[in-house]
Amino acid sequence: MPILERLITPSQGSTVFEVTQRCNNDCLYCYNVWKGKQPYPRGEMNTAEAKGVISKIRQECPTRYIAFSGGEPLMRRDIVDLVSHASTLGLIPTLITNGTLLDDTKVKGLIKAGTRLFELTLLAPEKSLHNQLCRNYCFDAVLDALVRIKENKGRVAVVFVATRLNIPYLEETLKLCLAIGVNSLMLNRLNPGGEALQHMDELFPSLDEVQRALEIADRFAREYVFNISCGIAMQPCLIDTGKFRHIGFGYCSAGTNRSYYTIDSIGNLRICNHTPTILGSFLRKPYARLTSRKVIGSFVKAIPEFCNSCPMRFTCQGGCKAAAQVCYGSIYHKEPFLNKNFKHSRNSTPSRHCL
Repeated sequence: MPILERLITPSQGSTVFEVTQRCNNDCLYCYNVWKGKQPYPRGEMNTAEAKGVISKIRQECPTRYIAFSGGEPLMRRDIVDLVSHASTLGLIPTLITNGTLLDDTKVKGLIKAGTRLFELTLLAPEKSLHNQLCRNYCFDAVLDALVRIKENKGRVAVVFVATRLNIPYLEETLKLCLAIGVNSLMLNRLNPGGEALQHMDELFPSLDEVQRALEIADRFAREYVFNISCGIAMQPCLIDTGKFRHIGFGYCSAGTNRSYYTIDSIGNLRICNHTPTILGSFLRKPYARLTSRKVIGSFVKAIPEFCNSCPMRFTCQGGCKAAAQVCYGSIYHKEPFLNKNFKHSRNSTPSRHCL
């Protein structure tokens, strides 16, 4: 299947609602924008205000998918009520959570409220490494939550954030997911931002490590008919993604019908959850005006100069522009994975998979 068609985001796009900035973990790899170098507005809407945002999403956004995120969304006592409100309006809810607060009552309540998919982070097949990366004693709670979701016939996707510390344990983590009955896994290489900026040397995986992880994942997906996708861009000039035919790959969807515009905990709209740039207040301005080409055009068009000669430049776009922004101060800079590995790029002689 051509790379351009192997996109993992829903064809109708989605809206991410960061309902809180609070979290009970303190993950080393966290990309939340309010943990970054520059100050970011803080605060949290009450239940009525949050429901108002959800209603406005249904009225104005050209999507039926809504992902409740944070921080940790379960830090809000009203999260079941918010999910239920979205579902009642005809939106399709996903819950992005660290899983530590998903007791049996919450799992049943969220499924009954209409949660179609739970996305939980599992970083290792054993507790010491998972807990080290989360800086919390939470591994057992995450496993319990995964089991509870499956026992209650819910759908669950595991997110594996691939860092230098845990990437050697990907295969064992995949086996654990299979044993539990997890529906799919997102293999996301570390995408620096927020807290992760302080731990780059410790966490950033090498190109060879990512290559080996993809080989393992592709073999596992083939042998066990297990759904694996990569939500963070893998530049085809660095990695011949055509070799991994059992893995889904995605690229920056900003400004397309696959976009995942993000609304923060006080109602500001951003082009995605990785960029700290605020387009404006979703509470005060129409969605169509905030997302007009005039407003988002510079972000959508930004491509590193290094990529100008590549035939895949309009698809790959150099990777994650938001990561380039938070790491180097410019959406036109080579993003961290490309910046660290561009000497290994096939940019000048792209393979047949890049055409």
